[in-house]
Amino acid sequence: MRNFVRIQLVGTALLGLCALLVGTAAGQRLPFAIKPLPPPPAKIVPPAPQPVPPPEPAPAQQDVEDQQVQDVQPAQPIRGLTLLLNTPVHLQGGASAGRVADFILTENGSVAYVLIFHNNRLLLVPYSAAQVNWEQKTVTLNVNLDRLNQAPTFAQNQWAEILAPQSQYMHQMQSFWGAQK
Repeated sequence: MRNFVRIQLVGTALLGLCALLVGTAAGQRLPFAIKPLPPPPAKIVPPAPQPVPPPEPAPAQQDVEDQQVQDVQPAQPIRGLTLLLNTPVHLQGGASAGRVADFILTENGSVAYVLIFHNNRLLLVPYSAAQVNWEQKTVTLNVNLDRLNQAPTFAQNQWAEILAPQSQYMHQMQSFWGAQK
């Protein structure tokens, strides 16, 4: 209903304006006086434009392409550690010695240890003592099976003891693998 009223009001206003224009065109006087417009104000002169410094030259196309390639390609390939989970662990001479169970990270996100499941036990190996072959998805330790069987191990339910400050296991593990380097 509101739209109809608006249209009717607009229509009535337009008809009145048309009648007014037709009447004045025919020489009839308007029922009200029209005041002439005041003269335009004095011309305002805008301030002189300030010199604009020249634009920086656009980098050469090759520079832009080099930057894009540099942003996309890291210095070394990026790989997810999950690619190595549950992969075989090999020893000197190619013997198999269990599987990769997990990776242990430092607080800043660096890989510190490889957690290996061997003979129904867990053992931590410093990441620096493991050689990772990403193409074959294997981890190799530079020890033989007899030596690996001497490495300190722990059970799944002993994590709290292992991660405790001054853990006896961590001391034994670091001593064992420190002698391997």
